[in-house]
Amino acid sequence: MTFTHVFLAHSSKDEEPASRILEYFEREGIKCWIAPRDIPLGVQWAEAILDAIEEASAMLLVFSESANDSPQVLREVERAVDKRVPIYPVKIEDVEPARAMEYYLSSHQWKEVFSGNLEENLARLVPTIKTNLGLAEGPAKKPEGRDVSGEGNLYGWGMKPAREPKSARAGNFLKKLAYVGLPVAAVAVVLALALSESGSGPTGPAVNDTTKVSEQPLPDEPTGPVAGDLSDGPVEGMTFSYVPSGSFLMGSPESEPGRDDDESPRHRVEVDAFELMTTEVTQEMWERVAGSNPSYHVMEACPVENVSWVDCRAYMDSLNAMDSTHIYGLPSEAEWEYACRAGTQTAYYWGDDSAAVEMGSRCWYQANSDGRTHPVGLKTANPWGLYDMVGNVLEWCEDPYRPDYQDAPPDGEPRTAENGDSIRVVRGGSSRNSSAGCRSASRSSYLQTGSSPGIGFRVAREARD
Repeated sequence: MTFTHVFLAHSSKDEEPASRILEYFEREGIKCWIAPRDIPLGVQWAEAILDAIEEASAMLLVFSESANDSPQVLREVERAVDKRVPIYPVKIEDVEPARAMEYYLSSHQWKEVFSGNLEENLARLVPTIKTNLGLAEGPAKKPEGRDVSGEGNLYGWGMKPAREPKSARAGNFLKKLAYVGLPVAAVAVVLALALSESGSGPTGPAVNDTTKVSEQPLPDEPTGPVAGDLSDGPVEGMTFSYVPSGSFLMGSPESEPGRDDDESPRHRVEVDAFELMTTEVTQEMWERVAGSNPSYHVMEACPVENVSWVDCRAYMDSLNAMDSTHIYGLPSEAEWEYACRAGTQTAYYWGDDSAAVEMGSRCWYQANSDGRTHPVGLKTANPWGLYDMVGNVLEWCEDPYRPDYQDAPPDGEPRTAENGDSIRVVRGGSSRNSSAGCRSASRSSYLQTGSSPGIGFRVAREARD
C-alpha cells in the first residue's frame, strides 16, 4: 500500500468540506487517503478502509452532525484507537460529540474551523500537523521512527509510534505459522531463516551457519474466505462477516443456569457457510432504504427498532432489488445461534461467566444500558467479528416460533411456516434483558406484525465464492 500521512475520516454528507481539506493538505505536502478516491478497483471497501487506517501515520476526523451520527465514521475512529493511530478531531460544525464518539475522544484536543474562512483556519493547523509528522522542513516523506512516549503524542495531535523491528515481532510470526499447521520444529526453522534474511536475530546480527537443515514443505495458504473475513453490503456502512460451514449443538444443557424449557432438546445442526452483518441494521441504514425512521430511541448510529418482522422482509426485498449478486434475508434461528456462538458451546460466547465486568465489556444489557439502545459496534465482538450479538436489541429470525426443538431442521434451514403461524423467533436479548436473557441459547418470540423498541434485526446473505 502507498504510504499515507493522514487518513481523512468523514461522513458521506461532508464530501465538499472534506475535499477542500484534502486539497489544502496535499498542496502543503501532506499525503492523504480518502474514500472513495483511494479505494482500488475490485477491492472491498471495508478491507481497504481498515488497511488504510492502520497504515496511516494519523487520522484527521472531519467532525459534523452527520459524522456524529454515522456508524461508519464511529467504526473508523474505533479502528484508529485500537491500532493506536493518533487522531486529529476537527469540528466543521458547532456540535458536541455524542456519547459514543466522546467515549473514544474524551482525551483528545478538539480544533474548531466552523467559524471564519476554512482555508485560513487550516493554515493555522497545518504547521502543527507537519511538525508532528516530521514534515516541518523539506519535502513530504515517510517519518522515521522516533520517541513517541507521552500523552501528547496520542491525544494531543501527535504521531503514530514506529513499528516494532522484525525481531520483536517474531512471536506473532511464529503464531501465524503454527496456525496453518506447521510442526513446531519446522516453525522454528522457518523463523530462524526469516530472521537471518532480515540481517537480525533475537541476539543481534545473523552469522553464517553451515549446519544443514532438513527441508519440510510448507502447507498451502488458505485460498478461500475464512471466519471473520469482511465484505461490503449494498448500503453505506453495511459490512458482512464470513461465517464458515460447520456443525454445533443447538440449545442448552439442562445444567445451564437461567435456561428455559424451549431450549430443548439439545441437538446437532449442520450449517452451510453464509455471511452475516457485523452489526444490527442501524437507523441510518434503514432510512437510506426505507426513507423514514420508525425508531423510538432516535439516533442514526443506534440499531433501528420498532420494526416488525413483516417490515424487515420488505427491507430485504429492497436490498435484493439493489444488489442482484446476492440473496438477502433474515438468518434462520439455527444460523443466528451458530454465528453467535462462533465455535463455542458455553453459555456465552466468551465462556460461562455472567459477572458484570464480563457482561459489560461485551453487551448492552439491563445492568449498564440505562434502559435504552446504544450505537452499534462499541462492545467487544465475538470471535467471528460480530458485534452486539447479545444485548442492545433482540433480533428477528426467519423462523416461526415453536415451544421446543422437536422436529427442528438438522440442516440449519428455517422451520416451514404453517397456516396460522403468526409468531416469529427473536434472539439475542435486549438492553432491558438480564444476563440470562443474553445467553447464546436464549429464545424469545413476538407477533410478526408487531413492533417494539427492543426489537431490531441484522441481515444475512449467501456466502460468496
